[in-house]
Amino acid sequence: MTEQNGYMAIKDVAGGLTKIAIALSSAHQDGNQEDLDAALQANVWVWTGIKTTLAGEGSPLPQEVRDNLRQLSQFVTRTCAGRKDPLTEEDLMTLVNTNLQISEGLLEGFERPESA
Repeated sequence: MTEQNGYMAIKDVAGGLTKIAIALSSAHQDGNQEDLDAALQANVWVWTGIKTTLAGEGSPLPQEVRDNLRQLSQFVTRTCAGRKDPLTEEDLMTLVNTNLQISEGLLEGFERPESA
């Protein structure tokens, strides 16, 4: 992965995390279970992508960051997928805040290449 491609991947993931955080929050506020389920599924998809792309070998991110992203990916997958019980308010806010914080951290932690 080139540095410029790495930046673009990080930028895309950060944008996706932010959009999903908004979708999770909106669906919850509206009481729309169908939209909430779709946002949870999208969240799992994005975090799976994080695990395989940004946390994988060849990622431009430091090893410690990649390890943390892998752990967060596992947490998000367990929280979102295959649940028998509805999400608690606390679980939902944790997912929203995690997405927003990681999005911000990814953008702040990776300097944009000069040629991008």
